[in-house]
Amino acid sequence: MIIETHLKKIDQLTYNRLKKLLDYNPKTGNLTWKVSRQGTKGIGSIAGYISPTDGYIYIGIDYVLYRAHRLVWFWMKGNFPENEIDHKDRIRSNNKWNNLREGDRIYNSQNQNLRSDNKSGIVGVRFRTNRQKWVSQITVNKKLIHLGSFKNFDDAVLSRWEAEKKYKFSNCHLSTAYKYLQEELFYDC
Repeated sequence: MIIETHLKKIDQLTYNRLKKLLDYNPKTGNLTWKVSRQGTKGIGSIAGYISPTDGYIYIGIDYVLYRAHRLVWFWMKGNFPENEIDHKDRIRSNNKWNNLREGDRIYNSQNQNLRSDNKSGIVGVRFRTNRQKWVSQITVNKKLIHLGSFKNFDDAVLSRWEAEKKYKFSNCHLSTAYKYLQEELFYDC
């Protein structure tokens, strides 16, 4: 089975074929089958499966495996997206129409979850043991920008949040810095 990606476009799926096979509900984000699938999936059943490795929903059509959010874009817009599709809420299986937006890799990378090795709980904030200070940084257009070193954790978080606003990160309201400032310090962002 071939996996469709935005780098390698599979042109065999037409808009008419997609509409003939699948229906889409923008409010739930579900793609459902309009046809019976080899006896395993009945008409009206939810199409695809959630991958345990990356959390995306995959749907097989004509021996090609597609990510569901790309099929949703095709279904709604009439063409595959030119760039990546970002899930605004960072939940890769949430394909509600109001949760999807197209953007390049840099734009999409601004909306990332916390790395598993992050110990501070805040994206872009870490503790430098050799200096005994909190370091705040942000990556903009593939360039790492040092925002400062701080004795106080809250100051490091605030500098990260201010930088997210300054550089117009798309989902500042979902950032770990924003959430920390609001929940822990009751800071009015």
